[in-house]
Amino acid sequence: MNERDDHAEELAAAKDGLELARKFGNRAWEEGLLLGQMTPSLYLGRWDEALSVLEQAIQLGIDPKTGLFGAEWLMVIPIHVWRGDLAEARGMLQVSDFASAEDLQLRQVWHTMNAIVARREGNPAEALESADAAFSLRGEMGIRAPGTKEAFVQLLETALELGDIERAEETMNVVRALGPGEVTPYQRAQNRRFEGLISASRGGDPTAALRETIRELDELQMPFWKAVVSTELAEWLLEQGRDGEAAPLVMQARATFEQLRAMPWLERLDNSGALESLAQAT
Repeated sequence: MNERDDHAEELAAAKDGLELARKFGNRAWEEGLLLGQMTPSLYLGRWDEALSVLEQAIQLGIDPKTGLFGAEWLMVIPIHVWRGDLAEARGMLQVSDFASAEDLQLRQVWHTMNAIVARREGNPAEALESADAAFSLRGEMGIRAPGTKEAFVQLLETALELGDIERAEETMNVVRALGPGEVTPYQRAQNRRFEGLISASRGGDPTAALRETIRELDELQMPFWKAVVSTELAEWLLEQGRDGEAAPLVMQARATFEQLRAMPWLERLDNSGALESLAQAT
């Protein structure tokens, strides 16, 4: 289900399994199925549920330093980052330091999460290094692995932030070379997003690519990423003086960010002048 990016079904299955595990008193299953709710809750925008799962795991006595369920444990880090709590996110990485772990899944997910945190901390060089370390494990972990998928996103976001289009193209070529059945729906949507953003950086019009990405992310029930791409498209449209097209995108994105309490993204909308431009237009 994770490889199909069907996170609604994944979450439902984990909850059903957890109920059975508790009914039969199977502690190992209970722990695994509880933490198995973290990733789908993250993508589905059910962030408070994910944090609640973390608290329940702590109450069960699961120790994040042991590496047991470590990959799932780390999946709440983006929530802290996207809500602006970098200290909490960095603290989790320090407590669960799997940067050089022999377990490749732990190492890949740790570096992916470190890339997210480091970039928000204003250290794109470290972010690029960690994202590259995570993405380079795709041969061992698989191109459809959760850590690989997010490393792809972080590597491209950081490369574009640094203006390194050549590095971005090099990363894109890995996914471009894959057949349709080898790429998950989420990877396909993110790939289309970056095709649009790279086109815009070269003076092209990203509207078609980004609108299709928004549609795909909506179908996947990924509200945060839908709002992110809506923001990116709205910012470009406003730069072109196409305020009328940007207006609904800005309002929808803002509503999502408010619901998720994604403060850095609300600040980005405020700082972009999007709301002022739209107010003047109306």
